[in-house]
Amino acid sequence: MRRSRNQRRRGRARRDAEAAVAATALTALLGDAYLAGDGAALARLLGPDVHLVVDRGGGGAALPVAAGPACAVALLRCVLGEPSTLRLEARPMNGRSGLVASRGGQVVAVAVPSGTAGAVDHLWVVADPAKLRHWG
Repeated sequence: MRRSRNQRRRGRARRDAEAAVAATALTALLGDAYLAGDGAALARLLGPDVHLVVDRGGGGAALPVAAGPACAVALLRCVLGEPSTLRLEARPMNGRSGLVASRGGQVVAVAVPSGTAGAVDHLWVVADPAKLRHWG
């Protein structure tokens, strides 16, 4: 019995490690596609039923928007702005792989994607200046 419990723990740890590596790779691909201005590649990385949540502050609740990839790409561009002036840095955030977006040394957003099978199905973006102070 003890051996099988240990084997299950090792198997779970291995699956968790593999999922973390896959999430980090997916986050990096997402950042690279955005910085390259490659909307088609970005849309391919976003799942067909991607949910995008953008928190821009202002007292309103951040509500998820169920959007197709093309709509999500357009919303990301509205929030993050021109890719050529943006710097993206991969960083761990709350136990997940995320991206810190900055422009001119000022953090403008943080984004945490999640997904399975190589596609982002949920993307949380915080662009509220009050919540970004500690990222600077």
